[in-house]
Amino acid sequence: ALFMMGITLPTMGLVLLPIVGAFMGGMVTADMIFLFYDILIPVLVLYLAQNMLEKRPIAFPQPDVSKHPEAPPLGKIKLGHFQIPVYLISALVFVVFTALFLTRYNSRGGATNPSDVDVYWSLLITVGLGLAVWSYTYLYSKPVEKIRQFIHDMEIHFADAIFQLGSRMEEGFPAEIALVKVAKGMRSSSISVFINKIVDNMYKLGHNLEKALFDEKEGAIRYFPSTIIDSTMRVFASAARKSTKVAADSLIAISNYLRKVHQIEEKLMDVLAETMSELRFQASFVAPIIGGIVVGLTTMVIIVLSSIQSKIAELQASLSTGGISGMFAIGMIKISNSIPLDVFQIIVGVYMVEIVVISAILSARIQYGEDKLSQLQQIYKMVLPSLIMYLAVTILTTVIFVGVGRMAVVIGESV
Repeated sequence: ALFMMGITLPTMGLVLLPIVGAFMGGMVTADMIFLFYDILIPVLVLYLAQNMLEKRPIAFPQPDVSKHPEAPPLGKIKLGHFQIPVYLISALVFVVFTALFLTRYNSRGGATNPSDVDVYWSLLITVGLGLAVWSYTYLYSKPVEKIRQFIHDMEIHFADAIFQLGSRMEEGFPAEIALVKVAKGMRSSSISVFINKIVDNMYKLGHNLEKALFDEKEGAIRYFPSTIIDSTMRVFASAARKSTKVAADSLIAISNYLRKVHQIEEKLMDVLAETMSELRFQASFVAPIIGGIVVGLTTMVIIVLSSIQSKIAELQASLSTGGISGMFAIGMIKISNSIPLDVFQIIVGVYMVEIVVISAILSARIQYGEDKLSQLQQIYKMVLPSLIMYLAVTILTTVIFVGVGRMAVVIGESV
């Protein structure tokens, strides 16, 4: 409902605005459409979505990969000996495409007749904005994605691992031996890497359990910065100082709790799966298709009206006496007051990019809660397909509709 009322219907309404401007003497301006579609509607959709998401149950915090010793600095990429902020690269992408558009805009001079060529050139702004957003989100989040995914996989198997560890300790094995047995039993699981790191720190470096876990340089937690794992291991280390029995009971209790929470999250994801799938589909396909069709249809209508206006002007000039009806007809259609086609496409293109970004953020927050990296990952996965879809539909519909419109004008002249 939020997508339909806040995105789909306003997008379909876009097609009327340039036509209204052509007939109503400039009452609808580009500034008004930009303010309404590119600022007010996105802000309203974000506000309503925020209110809806506040009802979402609190999720587990996502791993803070910036603490991983092998993780590259977030928001920067390495080129030679330099660390370059990714926002500079994104800004450069946008500036390059904008400059290409401005070369065409400046070379056009004082030409005012609407043309579909203006639409094609204006797509450079949309492409520049879309690629700038994509490059920023991709370069920011992609370098740490593997580390993050590996830690996430560990968290999935963590409850089983600590249950086995607690069971071994309940049998009377001390923590050091129990860890070795669990590592052998879960050799094929990603969590075994974490347990083996603890064992290596104890047997090869001679650390006690607490130092093997939390040493500032070699501690296992340093290489696996998960809030869930960190908190559980601190409870485990504290309980192990008291007795093996206390540590075993603590681990089993935490394991049961984590399993129940994971079950709840899985049920929640099952309930929300259809909503997330629909949201991503509409943002990636429906909105770009509607936006592209709107641009193509508007281009056809404005070009046809421009042709009609010029023909009426020629007819009026050829008459020795200008009739009232002729004056009325030409006064009704004022293409000079309509929104320029390139400006209109830019407004729609910016709106499409904003809608995709908002949808990606909502989808990520539904699935992962408040987590910046998850949102950035979802954005770069959705922006590029949506941009390609919008470009393809816009170019295709503009070519077809404008061709049909011009053919209709030619046929009308010959009749």
